[in-house]
Amino acid sequence: MSWTSRAVTIAILAAIAPVASSQAPLESQGVHKIDVCEGQSPQSQEELTSCAQNALFDDNWPAFLKWAQRAAKAGDSTAAFWLALEYQDPGPTGAPTFHKNLVRAYMWYDIAAELHARKIRTLAVTSGTPETNELEINYRNAVGQDLTRVQIAAALRLESDWWRAISR
Repeated sequence: MSWTSRAVTIAILAAIAPVASSQAPLESQGVHKIDVCEGQSPQSQEELTSCAQNALFDDNWPAFLKWAQRAAKAGDSTAAFWLALEYQDPGPTGAPTFHKNLVRAYMWYDIAAELHARKIRTLAVTSGTPETNELEINYRNAVGQDLTRVQIAAALRLESDWWRAISR
């Protein structure tokens, strides 16, 4: 490259540098997450869980929270388990919707265990397929190891309130 070409290149870069520096870096620009289920009316447990899963994969935490709670309310143990996982270890992408909250994690693991137990009872009648809810129970118990008795009692009160609210 000749000296003149270098000078032109430097002049061009110097001219655009103020424009480039005045723009926010890509990673700090807010990206509006789209809730693919917004405006639809998912009703079935499968549709609600699908909405929660789509939001989870898109890191759309407000939508995930909304759809996972609705799916759990409809009886989906997997959605309740996902909620528990996020409260147990939200990771950096879950903020600000999720903050580590082991009391809520315990509550959701216990709800997931009960919902799965209900599904198992239904399956046993219709198919006789052996299935357990040991996974949910083991996760709940592991979280319980890090909680005091007072915290576990608080989790069980929250759970009781949740069951009461969904049975109305």
